[in-house]
Amino acid sequence: MGNIFAIRRGRHRGYPPTCAGSHLDTQPTGGRYDGILGVCSGLEMLRVLHEEKIETDFPVGVVNWTNMVASGVWAGEIPLERAHHLKEVGNGGRTMKQELARIGYLGKMDASYRAMPLGVD
Repeated sequence: MGNIFAIRRGRHRGYPPTCAGSHLDTQPTGGRYDGILGVCSGLEMLRVLHEEKIETDFPVGVVNWTNMVASGVWAGEIPLERAHHLKEVGNGGRTMKQELARIGYLGKMDASYRAMPLGVD
């Protein structure tokens, strides 16, 4: 689905990361920085941890959801096939799957929390 995860290891291995982030697409009523601010904030968190040489106990990261649909697929709320067949907005007729393949972001990894679990309580 084109989601991007950047994970920074912690002292303790074998645990899912806790991530900041959001989606890079902007929703019609979300405002200019809807989504983008969440992704940039997560990147800034990783940059500061790295520059200050701070080691966390557990992994942390940032996630860039391709869009709201892609996060729904990852959560198991939207079937992958349904998402793949959504058509672009406007006059075009290409599907999400066609566009992900065109830009090389279709991926081989399962677009699911089972394949990329995150630590949440």
